[in-house]
Amino acid sequence: MMFVKRITIGFLISVINIFIVTFSFAGTEIFPAEYIVLPAGTRLISAFYFHREFSDYYVGGKRAYDGQLRGQALVFAYTQYGEILGHPNSWSITLPYIKAEQTAGALPPGFGESAVGLSDLRFTYNFWPIYSPDKGYSLAVSTNVTPPTGRYDHDQALNAGDNRWILSMQLGWVQKLSESLYWDFTPEWKRFSTNTDYVANYRLRQSDVYAITTYLRWQPIPGWEFSSGVQLNWGGAQRVDAFDLDNPTNQQRYFLAARKMLTPLTFFSLRYSQDSRVDNDLKINSDLVFRLGWFF
Repeated sequence: MMFVKRITIGFLISVINIFIVTFSFAGTEIFPAEYIVLPAGTRLISAFYFHREFSDYYVGGKRAYDGQLRGQALVFAYTQYGEILGHPNSWSITLPYIKAEQTAGALPPGFGESAVGLSDLRFTYNFWPIYSPDKGYSLAVSTNVTPPTGRYDHDQALNAGDNRWILSMQLGWVQKLSESLYWDFTPEWKRFSTNTDYVANYRLRQSDVYAITTYLRWQPIPGWEFSSGVQLNWGGAQRVDAFDLDNPTNQQRYFLAARKMLTPLTFFSLRYSQDSRVDNDLKINSDLVFRLGWFF
């Protein structure tokens, strides 16, 4: 029995990170101009399409598997801006629908070949304690709660939902550098509840995750914006029952983005990203995000 348990834990070490990272992008990404202030009463509907290609799963910074995975998502979000106690605020709800499938190579047994379904809802509240349009800077405090509402199958590691609560908080600093140049800087903290129904009836715990996302945004002509950015992630080591996996992500990504105002109330944006480093995950080879937004 102990030998069988060790084999199972070895399998979990191989697949556990993939389960966490594959789909978190669909509801938790930070985009350029994420924390700009809009007038009270403004409402925004956004539709996203994500197309992400993964390959080569790494363990301890070394490639362990040559498997390839394709993740796609349709995400719809509603945001409403307001004011409270003389300060700007906003709230939003985000709903992702996800499809993922292994396309080539080898991944650990039991990983699963595909997953399709609704992912976890995400509720967000932003409050700007600092907002100085005359001086060109602002600070948002953002709280995000993700309940386990998505589709989940404990018989495989690949899933649309996380089957656990997730709480994350960000501080979104926006600084105007010139008439056409802006800087976004966002540190983040994320905490997870225990997944009590993980693969093989194990309990999954995960330590806190920390991240920093920053963008430099350039508006050379009216209606256009171009951005470049980077994201650093660390922490998130996991524990299955009594076994510490010692597998922090330690991921680095870079971004390139463009946004075009199609009308005064409609915009289209495109963002590309890729991993430049990953220690314990599938590597993101390419990630394209298309977004269409309507203000009303």
